[in-house]
Amino acid sequence: MSSYDTAAYLGRVSGGRPFSRAMASSWQVSDDRMSTLISAGLVHRVRGGWYVVPAPAEPAVASSAETDLIDLLRVEVDDLARRGHASLVAGRTATDLWGVGYLGERGPLPASTPTLLCRPSPSLRPGRRGKVLIRFGDWQPEQVTELHGLPITTPLTSAIDVAREVARSARFALPPLVGGARLHIAHSLGLDPASAMDITNVAQDPAVRSMVHAALRRAVSFTTVRGVRPVRAALPLVDPRLETVLESFSWASWSQSGLVMPVPQQWITTGSGTAYRVDFALDNVIGEADGKVKYQTPEALWAEKTRQIELEGDGFDVVRWTFPEMLSHPADVFRRIRWALENPRKPTKFRPNRSA
Repeated sequence: MSSYDTAAYLGRVSGGRPFSRAMASSWQVSDDRMSTLISAGLVHRVRGGWYVVPAPAEPAVASSAETDLIDLLRVEVDDLARRGHASLVAGRTATDLWGVGYLGERGPLPASTPTLLCRPSPSLRPGRRGKVLIRFGDWQPEQVTELHGLPITTPLTSAIDVAREVARSARFALPPLVGGARLHIAHSLGLDPASAMDITNVAQDPAVRSMVHAALRRAVSFTTVRGVRPVRAALPLVDPRLETVLESFSWASWSQSGLVMPVPQQWITTGSGTAYRVDFALDNVIGEADGKVKYQTPEALWAEKTRQIELEGDGFDVVRWTFPEMLSHPADVFRRIRWALENPRKPTKFRPNRSA
């Protein structure tokens, strides 16, 4: 987790009010981490022993492309309603508006035509209607909600729909299902959908994960047979603690490796008393799924470097992989993990110089 994410997390849990280092520690932010945040200017000292996270800048407005899409859909939904046809945003269009990540089995998917779902009617034909695509289908009231003033399939239904469309195996069906599950938690419990850490923290509760699985099974029960097999195969693997598409894809691949499944988003406390959250933990091995946006700042890269040195000093082996590796050569990744499990590192107790 980057310094910027940690500062944002402190801002949320503190409610924007001053807090002490002891309070930060109770929120799983170590003393050393606090020093890093203060040095980077992400946390300000307001008086002796008390700190505050500066108010963030106003959030960016939706992109012009998204705004144009929303406007187009509103016009079409209103026009269909005037003609007596109820409609809702569905398919990949719904998934894109929710911000649920997915991937195609042969690489990036082409942009999809904005899609609206309508109930079958003799006075309406499916297919292209101007700039949108009309598809026929039915839905239950609990499968529909509202976003940007538009009727839209819920995050779970949207995720299932896109998984049925793009996936032929559990590996590719799992990322959208996990994304939908995390959004379901956010909306069910009143969390900020953009707050990855808050959702992950709540998902640590087995009762919350059970609630998600029950909701997913019910949502799948409403779907048609077409394309549902990989979705059903992926359901037991859905874990809302997984934060990214790469983590979800790696989790599904791990389930096929023959290795014991790790613990996702696990906190590990080193000998110095510093607590770190890692992507995957299994015995002496820490797995890190490194996406392109994970270490975009020098501060984040330095924090990750010192973290790895300290973890290795405590006897952990850190095994990293990228999307291309996990997509095309997963056996090589799990060969490295298996070797690390069978050849544990001896602790050196070396501590990095954090003042460098």
